[in-house]
Amino acid sequence: ATSEISEFEPQGLSNIARSFAFLEYSDMPMMSAIAQRSLCIMSEFDSQGLANIAWSLDLMSLLDQPLRDAISIQASQKIHSLGLQSQAILLDIDLPCREALHMKVASAVEELSSYLPRSLAAAELKRYEEAVIHLQIDNLGIAGASLLFQHMEIQKPSQSFLSETAFVMRAKQLEAGTILPGPTRFRIQCYAAYFLEAPYGPLAGHLFQENGMQEFSSIGLSRWLHAVVLPINSLVDRELCAEFQLLEALCDLLARHTALASCDETSRQLVKGLVELNVSSASCMSCIGAFRQFQLLWPGLRLKVHMLRRGASQKK
Repeated sequence: ATSEISEFEPQGLSNIARSFAFLEYSDMPMMSAIAQRSLCIMSEFDSQGLANIAWSLDLMSLLDQPLRDAISIQASQKIHSLGLQSQAILLDIDLPCREALHMKVASAVEELSSYLPRSLAAAELKRYEEAVIHLQIDNLGIAGASLLFQHMEIQKPSQSFLSETAFVMRAKQLEAGTILPGPTRFRIQCYAAYFLEAPYGPLAGHLFQENGMQEFSSIGLSRWLHAVVLPINSLVDRELCAEFQLLEALCDLLARHTALASCDETSRQLVKGLVELNVSSASCMSCIGAFRQFQLLWPGLRLKVHMLRRGASQKK
C-alpha cells in the first residue's frame, strides 16, 4: 500500500492518516509516505482535509517545518472559507499563521458565548444546541475551548492537582494496556478532585472516568444533565463522554451526601467548594454544555478544568 500512496488524492490521504492517528498506531513508512505525498498536493486539500492531515501528522510527530509552512500557507489563503472546526483544529498546532487563526476562532467564540445557557430551562439548552449546529462545530480544540471557558469563568486547576493527575492517568493507561505497541481503542480519561462544604459536613475525594460504556455505567438513567446532539458526528451518544459521566456521578454523590431529597435550587445553593478536573483531550461542545449545566445546578462550586492535547505541539 505504501508504494501506491503517490496515487492517492487528498481525501484518501487525510482519511488514512486520521485513522492511524486516531488509533495511535505508528506505521512510520506509511505515515511518512502520506506526509511526502501531502506536501506535494497541499493546495488541493479542502477545509476538513487540511485540518485532518495537519492534526494527524502532528500527533505522529511528522509535521516538520516544510509541512508546517505549506499547511500555514493554505490555511492563510483559505482562512475565510475554513469551517470553524477546521480553524480550531489548526489553531492547536504550532503554525506560522496561528495569530490569524486565533483571531477567527476568538471572534466565533465571542458569538457562541452569548448562547451559553443562562438557566436550566429546556429552551436555553435548545438555544445553545441550535447555535452549535449553526456553526457546524463538534469540538473547539484546546485553545478554542479554553477561550470559551474564560467566558464561563472556568479557571485552570492548581499545578499540584495536575501533577497528581498525570500520575493517575499514566497508571490507568498502563493498567488498560493503551501504552503498548499496536492499535488501541480511542480513550478519553477524566479525573476530578472535589473539596466541598455542605449542610451535612465537609466532603473531599476523587473521581475517575473513561469514555464509553463501562461495566457499572448508569447511562440511560441520566437525571441531572442533558447531552447535546452535535452536527458533524451526530450519531455519537454524548452521554458516553468521560466528562458527562463524571459530572453526572458527581451530582449524584453531592445529592446523597447532602441528603437533598428535593434537590431544589435553594438547597443546592448551600453547597460550596471547589471541583478540579483534568481531561485527556479537548472537551466536545456537548460536554462544554454539561459544564455549564453543572455550574447552574451548583452555583456555589468553583469549577476548574484543564485539557491535555495529544501530539507533538503539546511538547513544544
